[in-house]
Amino acid sequence: MKKWVVILFICCLANNFSQTNISPQFSELKGMEDQLGKSNLLSSEILNLYPLSIGNKWIYDAYHFTNGNTYHDLSITEVNGIYLQPNGKLYYILRRYHLSQPGEGISYERIDSSSAKIYKYDESLGLPNDEYLIDDLLAEPGDTVLSYRFYLPGSSFTLVIKDTLFEKWGLTKIKRVFKEIGSGIPKPTYSLTKDIGLDSMFFDWDYNNYVTYLLKGCIIDGVVYGDTLTVGVEDELPVAIEFRLEQNYPNPFNPSTKIKFEIPGQARNDNTLVTLKIYDILGNEMATLVNEEKPAGEYEVTFDSHSGKVRNLTSGIYFYQLKAGSFVQTKKMILLK
Repeated sequence: MKKWVVILFICCLANNFSQTNISPQFSELKGMEDQLGKSNLLSSEILNLYPLSIGNKWIYDAYHFTNGNTYHDLSITEVNGIYLQPNGKLYYILRRYHLSQPGEGISYERIDSSSAKIYKYDESLGLPNDEYLIDDLLAEPGDTVLSYRFYLPGSSFTLVIKDTLFEKWGLTKIKRVFKEIGSGIPKPTYSLTKDIGLDSMFFDWDYNNYVTYLLKGCIIDGVVYGDTLTVGVEDELPVAIEFRLEQNYPNPFNPSTKIKFEIPGQARNDNTLVTLKIYDILGNEMATLVNEEKPAGEYEVTFDSHSGKVRNLTSGIYFYQLKAGSFVQTKKMILLK
């Protein structure tokens, strides 16, 4: 069984968990949920970006990419009950664990329905009311928020990147993308989807070492979406999942050649900004073949040395470079007239 040291570190970082057992009496407090984000003070369109309710459950495919190797596990989050903390506020009990790893983590979270803010309880930090902000659901794309989903309060801030669409299981839902910026590495990117909740998390150190969580299935208010089975997990994926830039063909070429590249589906649960450019041997940019956001998939583009601004290229060595997120790769090709 592969050791998920990095992923276990992330779980601890993300949740600042206290190890505890869930007393059955708290699971019986479902009637108290009316006090936890169930009012009509704000539109449910906003509050439902993070649907907390007893019995809700999220199952994630967790992928760890490191030095060319890919490891797979399942990560599960469950809402198991409600807890009345000493500050007089009620919090949902969230239990998080990995299927192939021992141990679990418990966190306590609540939604303030009057402000659409999500708070986490932690009595060890000496904060007012022993809680801190982890998300502001009213924040809009372009806003900067002092919220801390993964880092400790005061050590980071969160940027609201954009609104996009969650398209899965026949659903089309609004999804909001966030990035937490701190002094350390990684800088997590995550997204919240209306009526679904936290659907993706991405932690990158560099393009050779990153971890991503993609929602495999969930149970929200008794409705099952996607695949919620948690059996049959393998340590390693049967095929490599990675960015790939292939050698152009034909090579040498005259006047045109084809370049193939691949954006992996597990890299991000969102489009990736991709550029593919041609350079001469001195590093001068000669042509831009791709400069746009692209979803996961395989792509092929044609470079024609007789078209556009590059029609006067001479015979010689040229380079083509692919950039996609933090991934960069360059290959050599030869124009032979």
